[in-house]
Amino acid sequence: MSEEITKAMDEQRALEQRYAQLVTRREQLQGISHKKELEQTKAEIKTVSKELKASTFKLGRQLHDNPDTAGNQALI
Repeated sequence: MSEEITKAMDEQRALEQRYAQLVTRREQLQGISHKKELEQTKAEIKTVSKELKASTFKLGRQLHDNPDTAGNQALI
C-alpha cells in the first residue's frame, strides 16, 4: 500500500511543478504578440488543474484508506 501512496505523491509533485511552470509561463506571455501561445498555455493550465484536482482526491482517498498514521507521516 505504501508504494501506491508514494507513487500518488510523486504524481502529485510532478503535476504541481508542471502547474507552477505553466503559471509562470502565462505571466511571461502577457501581451498582444503572444496571444496564441497565451491561449494555449491557459488551456494547458486548465487541463493540468483538472488532473491535479483528481490526483489530490486520489491521494486523499489512499491516505484515508490506509490509516497507518505513523507510516503516512514518514512518507510525507
